[in-house]
Amino acid sequence: MNFTHLHLHSQYSLQDGLGSIDQIIDRTQKLKMRALALTDHDGLIGGIEFYKKAMQVGIKPILGCEVRIRSNFSPNHLTHLILLAKDNTGYHNLCRLISQAHLSSPQGIPAIDHTILSCYREGLIVLSGCLQGEIPLLIARKEYQEAERAALWFKRTFGVENFFLEISFHGLEQEKHINQYLIALGKKLSIPLVATNNVHYPEMEQFPFQKITNIIANQSSKRHLHHPPLPNNQYFLKSGAEMQELFSFLPEALKNTEKIAEQCQLDLELGKIKLPSYQTPHPYSVSEYLEKLCLENLKKYYPDPSSQAFYRMKYELEVINQMGFAGYFLIVRDIVNFAKQNDIPVGPGKGSAAGSLVSYLLNITEVDPLRFKLFFERFLNPHRIDLPDIDIDFGQIGRDRVIDYIFQRFGREQVTHVCAINTYAARSAVRDAGKALGLSTQELAKIVKMLPHFSSPGVVEASLRYLPELKQLPYYEEPLRSLFSYACFMEGKPRHLAAHASAIIIANQPLADIIPLALSPEGEIVSQYEKESIKDLGLLKIDILGSRSLTVMQKTLQSLNEHNIAVHLKQIPLNDPLTFYHLKKGETLGVFQLESSGMSSLLKQLAPSTLEDLIAALSLYRPGPLDSGMTKQYLKNKIEQSLIEYPHERLQDILKDTYGVIIYQEQVIQVASAIAGLNPGGADLFRRAISSRSPAVMKEQHHNFMVKSAQQGISSYDAQRIFNLIEKFAYYGFNKAHSTSYALLSYLSCYLKVHYPAHYLASLLTYGMGYYDQDRYLQEARRFRISILPPDINKSQAGFSVEGKAVRVGLLKIKGMGPKQLNGILKMRENGGSFLSLHDFCARGASLRITRNVIENLIKVGAFDFTGYPRSVLLNLLPLIIEENKKERRYVNSYKSANKNQCC
Repeated sequence: MNFTHLHLHSQYSLQDGLGSIDQIIDRTQKLKMRALALTDHDGLIGGIEFYKKAMQVGIKPILGCEVRIRSNFSPNHLTHLILLAKDNTGYHNLCRLISQAHLSSPQGIPAIDHTILSCYREGLIVLSGCLQGEIPLLIARKEYQEAERAALWFKRTFGVENFFLEISFHGLEQEKHINQYLIALGKKLSIPLVATNNVHYPEMEQFPFQKITNIIANQSSKRHLHHPPLPNNQYFLKSGAEMQELFSFLPEALKNTEKIAEQCQLDLELGKIKLPSYQTPHPYSVSEYLEKLCLENLKKYYPDPSSQAFYRMKYELEVINQMGFAGYFLIVRDIVNFAKQNDIPVGPGKGSAAGSLVSYLLNITEVDPLRFKLFFERFLNPHRIDLPDIDIDFGQIGRDRVIDYIFQRFGREQVTHVCAINTYAARSAVRDAGKALGLSTQELAKIVKMLPHFSSPGVVEASLRYLPELKQLPYYEEPLRSLFSYACFMEGKPRHLAAHASAIIIANQPLADIIPLALSPEGEIVSQYEKESIKDLGLLKIDILGSRSLTVMQKTLQSLNEHNIAVHLKQIPLNDPLTFYHLKKGETLGVFQLESSGMSSLLKQLAPSTLEDLIAALSLYRPGPLDSGMTKQYLKNKIEQSLIEYPHERLQDILKDTYGVIIYQEQVIQVASAIAGLNPGGADLFRRAISSRSPAVMKEQHHNFMVKSAQQGISSYDAQRIFNLIEKFAYYGFNKAHSTSYALLSYLSCYLKVHYPAHYLASLLTYGMGYYDQDRYLQEARRFRISILPPDINKSQAGFSVEGKAVRVGLLKIKGMGPKQLNGILKMRENGGSFLSLHDFCARGASLRITRNVIENLIKVGAFDFTGYPRSVLLNLLPLIIEENKKERRYVNSYKSANKNQCC
């Protein structure tokens, strides 16, 4: 018979479910079930992934949730209830209820009350829940009248066709009593029954892992993760036959699972773009206003606009408007403009957005796509309806102001952070599994120390196999055998939600109406869907990224300005000999994207003399090109250009800048256009297909390429050679638009470093720091003959600062110095002038409560050397000065008190 599971937990029932969506769907397929519900605790984290993957294999997805209710009839309990979305209205109400549960319980367990539940009841089917449900709990406590009243409330609120008494049996004595009463209650009140199994793991054999997961959850300080341990191994995804055997005496309860599945008709329209509206000045529409702005800047950037620039702009605008994305570009422009108007540095571009002339004309990007031969179709393909990604780098200092502006500009209800699903890494998996098994903290610390810090599936297993120190452990004996077995299983499982480092959603309606919201551990409101699910829903996601390099460059320019040296990034020549001299030498310590030893070595071999060479370097210094021989071939061809052979004369102009090697994805598009006659949009689809490396797709693309090449007059021999070349390099080809943007930043940061090393390195030491520790950058400063001056209480700023041709260490580097104390010292110095002595500093700084240890540290690093006394003498005097200051304060306070009493 047909049966549908309606109570099922995946791994997104955080620390109370085990199965991944793939594992659950795979098991459902094997059992030949036609529909399935996902009802994770407190949310829909895996909802879109589940919906999408179930639809792909022909399983009907039912989205639901096991919510917690503040019971009217059992006020001391938070009870469980299963809600299923019957249709789109039900889905939106489910999102509202989940969001309300989380946002109304910032310090506690997410829950809703009956009033909220009744407000958002439309489109929902309700099951009375497991043993923790309100009605089963009342029955277990023999409060039968209250159980009846509760059942009647649900029946009246949701209607007889939408409320079911849930009956399940996992072999527990308690269930027998409750089930008997539920059956009787159903007959008495004419409420239908439905059979479920409370699924927490796909296979019966996974029960031991579920048990350890529950122990770990109950050790957490987060109460919402606490769940009663499951008593036996019957909470797995059972077959229809197994469910029929359990409930053969209740055939209608089994049939009702199919009836509910038929009732549920949810259509989420994945892939449909849902952009927020953008208010334009009267009388312009969004498309008209976008064109107006582009035309204005076309004249500015191209004083004598070539036909190429004009027609490229018209073409891009036509595609953008046709796809309905005009408002998106205006929104991004608005955000970038705010940053630039408020002196918050913005990167020249990121990703494929730099390939758009419209982005350039709107000041979203600062790379001319015509000059660098960048393709719009790589960014926005008219043959592939997909929301383009415009990711933006902002200075690390100032990024928070940009985010605040987005919330204010577009409405706090319509903007939120995207969640990131934090998973168990190797170390955390071993640590938590060990605690659950009762291993000592000291023993676990020794084992964890042996494991790598990085996280990816299989790290624990690989470490046991390859790391000598771990291989010496008796990991095949208990308790280590169980420890590593559980840790391997847990690795990669979701642990908790956090706010994504950069991704933000902007919607055209309150987000709680269309996606479930939650709170991150830091208290930020986040979507329960991660960024791929947000993309599937067609919502606008923008990555607001923080760049320390942009901040370093900005602070360098500010430091120069304070020393009356005016430098403007846009006026820096892109062919500066000194900059390229240092790049050729690989002297790039502290330079954006170029300071690693590997990159430095590549630069020495490549000897860049133009920005194009630098663009190539960033594209070539990646594992793919290095391992495939692409980088080696490029270097060889650059050195011995007479040996370059072009596969076809049509490709010479395309490949001459990269010495006959296909480095960029944009070049793949050009080659496909030149040889097979594909238009740029079709050529980009061809590039994507080849990059996928799917055998079936490759076969189809090969046939099409050969046919179309023949139509262009290309011989089958040449076409095959060129296809082989594309096949070899397309997978490793890099996005030239991204490389161009970052190469420009690399060049500019190198220019600032070699021309103004003191200012640049002072900013880097204060705001940046790259691959290496502080000592390496201090050595680099000395290599530029820059003296490093010790801290001085009268001259040091918060961070490193420039004095002539020297760099002064900042007070922030003093051990124990807090930001409040530091700001107080700087303000005191600004208002009252320089400190005259150690005594003066202690007297004036008494209100700041600077500890004796901090003052001692200041003395030890030379901050009071200006007094002329040896540091040892000052350290000996310090206790006497502190005591003297105390006496003076007591005297002053008593004098004030006496005067006050006399006045009274």
